[in-house]
Amino acid sequence: MTPAHDFGICFHDFTNEQILTAGAKIGELLTGLPLEDSFHRNLAEDLAQDIAILTRILEQSLTQGLTFSTDDLEHERELLLSGLTQTIRAACRHPFEAKAEAARRLCLIMERRGLALRQLVLENPSAELELLIAEFDHAPVQMDLAALDLAIWYKRLKSSHAQYREAVKEESAASADRSLPLPSMNEITARIAWMLELIRQGIGHQARKGRAPYDRLATQIDEAVNGIGSVSLRRSTRNDRAPNGNREEAALSS
Repeated sequence: MTPAHDFGICFHDFTNEQILTAGAKIGELLTGLPLEDSFHRNLAEDLAQDIAILTRILEQSLTQGLTFSTDDLEHERELLLSGLTQTIRAACRHPFEAKAEAARRLCLIMERRGLALRQLVLENPSAELELLIAEFDHAPVQMDLAALDLAIWYKRLKSSHAQYREAVKEESAASADRSLPLPSMNEITARIAWMLELIRQGIGHQARKGRAPYDRLATQIDEAVNGIGSVSLRRSTRNDRAPNGNREEAALSS
């Protein structure tokens, strides 16, 4: 007997993340389609393209919500560099000659790299800081920083600069993506939901006819869809049935 397939769960009720998960999972299952089934194979290709677009849109929304912007990191980097520079300059007059010598050696490096110790003004901060970091990473210089208890300070500056560079890359990538025309979130999710429904109906029809491998594919699709959608549907049903005074209690118990 051919199994009956339950189409009770509607893709249009899925969240954006559920649509993405369902589309990716069903796309994987469709690799088992017969070669001669050009209809479903074309649908599978269209589905893969739209899933890629939805992924880009979701990634853009995350990138736009970065915890630290380049402006924040640039400001932090400038403060750290300014403080480090002033501390090294002040240490040139340290009462312990060994520390004063270490500070003077560090001052020479910074002056050689274009860092004005009296007034910190950089024409190209990232490039000049890259050169400074490359020289400060040498073992003898690290010893001078340690002698002035500045090793941790320098490590923080180096980390802040690395974070700044990474943030610049992310913002540049996001800007490039935004320059490409993309559909709205509602448009792409509705399109994917429609394709998924069409695929499920088509595979289900073939399965009811007892045609292999559609019977197996239909069962796998049903299991995937039910697994993705059943939790949210159970929660909404229980909350809807709860009396007004017990809505919060129903939500907590789910």
